[in-house]
Parts: sequence; structure tokens; C-alpha cells
Amino acid sequence: MVENAAFFWELHWQALSSTDYNDIDLVELEEKLDIQLEGLLEFKDEGWKFCVEALKFDGAGELFVAAYMAFSTNQRARIIVVIEKAISCPNIVDGLLSALAWFQFDDIKEWVSVFLRSPKPELIAWGVISCGAYGKTSGPALQRLLESNALAESPILLCKILQLAGKMNRKDLLPSIAQYQDIDDSQVVFWSIWASLILGNKSVAYSLKPYVFSDSALSSFALNTALRALPIAVARVWLRELVKESSDIRKVIDGAGVLGDAGSLQWLISQMKVPEHARLAAATFCLITGLDIVQDGFEADPLPDKVELELEELELEEDAIDGEDLDIDLPWPNALKLEQWWAVNRDRFHLDKRYFMGRSKSDADAVQVCRDVVATGYQHQKQAGMLELSLVHGDVPQVEPLRRVRLHYEEVG
Repeated sequence: MVENAAFFWELHWQALSSTDYNDIDLVELEEKLDIQLEGLLEFKDEGWKFCVEALKFDGAGELFVAAYMAFSTNQRARIIVVIEKAISCPNIVDGLLSALAWFQFDDIKEWVSVFLRSPKPELIAWGVISCGAYGKTSGPALQRLLESNALAESPILLCKILQLAGKMNRKDLLPSIAQYQDIDDSQVVFWSIWASLILGNKSVAYSLKPYVFSDSALSSFALNTALRALPIAVARVWLRELVKESSDIRKVIDGAGVLGDAGSLQWLISQMKVPEHARLAAATFCLITGLDIVQDGFEADPLPDKVELELEELELEEDAIDGEDLDIDLPWPNALKLEQWWAVNRDRFHLDKRYFMGRSKSDADAVQVCRDVVATGYQHQKQAGMLELSLVHGDVPQVEPLRRVRLHYEEVG
């Protein structure tokens, strides 16, 4: 049962950035996870033994389940076990932080207060992050953590604290955030730049270029942030350089969507005719134009035998590399129908403007469009919408994804 609960948590965690999950889908996942958690609670001490045994796998999902069990029963000895595990395995701390955000705040606030009063900076950081997840203030703790460099030995938590400062619109902390842009840790430097950008310091966007052009895990984050903050002319130069210097066409396709460049729409249609790029190019086309491949009738009919054969060969190559189809959740587009739509609608889009979900980013209703997407869109659209609000329109704070979706909706009615 611990394995099942951990599995559903992993699904939920991945779904937070998925292309085919909206909030209704997330609530359904949460309900499935709740059934597993409630079953474990019914096993009482035996259920806890299962949790402790599962912790040996060092998984974030297993830590989430154990932490949920520990805080649900409010047994100090159990809570100490999950605290020690999270400290010894910092790479899986998301499991603990997610568990702390899984309750109603009144059910967990005493332990959050304990963390905030702790002499250990890691525990203070957990308390600060938990407060942020619930939209609560943590007093001076966030400022002290950043000013004192207390998390120098905990870079994973330091990165999360920097992100939180941006999401909480703490412009007063910009000087403290900026000090981390000169240290010898590329991840910490990146999130310091990111937070500064979210808080309105657009000048640091140029510092993200090495991350954008790298093959690191931060490249996608950098692309999604920098191209929204840069002047359109500069962003286009970066994309042209990416085409010349990078063999990763997927990154260029992503970048076109981030920029919202109407000038790339015809090129995106051409990429829809290349099987390995088709679904991503269509998703990017929709991010710019506001179309929905399925609902608007642009999904492909059964694929021709030639394309099926090309895909089988592509899948064999993927299996040889990492076995992962990155676009598995995306629908196949009918490139011909989309090309016909573009021929009729191209005059609506101007090459000197950026677009998001069919609206120019300078339109009077652009902010409301972003808010609507954040409220009702798929998870990848929500993330794009939140970045649009922050970087293009200066509208913060952002939603904290640690929270359960169902609890969020219950609280806002």
C-alpha cells in the first residue's frame, strides 16, 4: 500500500507540469492518493512499519507517505524519523514539503512554528516554505535565511528559498537575493537571477544566456524566463543563434512559444510535418494562437502507414537512448488543416508583437487572459501564464504548486 501511495504521489508531482492535466484531473489524482493514505492510517502501527521499511528506497514518494502518516498521527517519534530522513537525503525533500502542504494549515501550524523556531537552518527553511505554500507569512525568517547565508551547506533548500522570495513578491529582498549571483554554484546563481527577474530586475535576463545555450537541466527554465524578459529584438537574435549553434530543434520550438513570435507560426507548421517534432510544434502553435488541437478539430486522423513506420523507427531510437517519448501526452496535429487556418487568420497576427493564447501581450485584456489560463488551463499553460503575469505584466505573487488543488478550491470557495 505504501508503494501504491508513493506511486500516486509521483504521478501527482509529475502532473503539476503536464500537458494533459487540468485541475479537475489533479483533484481526481488526489482522491486516488487519499484512498491509499486513509488505508494506511487504518493499519495504525502496522501501517507505520510499512512506511519505515519503504524509506530505505530513498524516494520522495515514500518520504511523502511516511511524513503524511507521521504528521497525521502527531507522534513525535515518527516525525523525528521523517525529519532525520529528509536531512540525510536532501534530494528527496520535496516529499516532506509536499506532505506539510497536504493538510489544512490549522492541522500543521504547530509543527511549522516548531520548524521556524529551530536552530537548524534546514528546519527553518521547511517552515518558511510551508508558510509560503499556505500563503502565510513566516515573519523575519525568510529575510534572515537570505541575509545570513545560513543555507550555504544546503543548496537545494537555498534554491527553493530564492524561488519563494520571487513568488512572494519580496522586492525588499532584492539586495539579499543578488548576493548569490557571485557564488560558485550554478544552480544557486540561476535561481538568484530568476528571482531577481520575477521581482522586476529585467537587466539580469542577459545573464541567463549561458544557461539557455547549455544542455543542463536548467536550460528549459532559463529559456522560459529569459525570452519573456528580453526585448523582442534581442530574444529573436538568441533564437537565431540557437538555430545555428544547437542541434536541439525542440529547444528552438519551445523558444518560439515562449517568445510568442507570430513570425515563427509558418515555420512551426512545417515542423508539424516532421514526426518527431509534430506534437511539440503544434502545442507551441496553440500557445501562441490560443487554438486547441482537439477541441477545435485540428487533431490528425489515423496516421498514414509511412508516418507510422517513421514513428516506429523513431521509437526504437528513443528506446536506445532513454526509452522516453517526451510528447506522449500531446495530440497529433493535422498540419494541413492548421495551414489552412493560418492562411485565413494570419492577418490577425503582427510580426512586431508577441502573442500568448491568441492575444497580443500588449492588448488591454492580456492580463485577464493570463489569469483565465492560470485558473482553467492545463498545467503547462498555467506555468506559462504565471510567468507571463510576472515577467510581462508585473503581476505577482504566483501560485505555489505544493498545495493540494482540492484544498485550494475549498478555501477560495
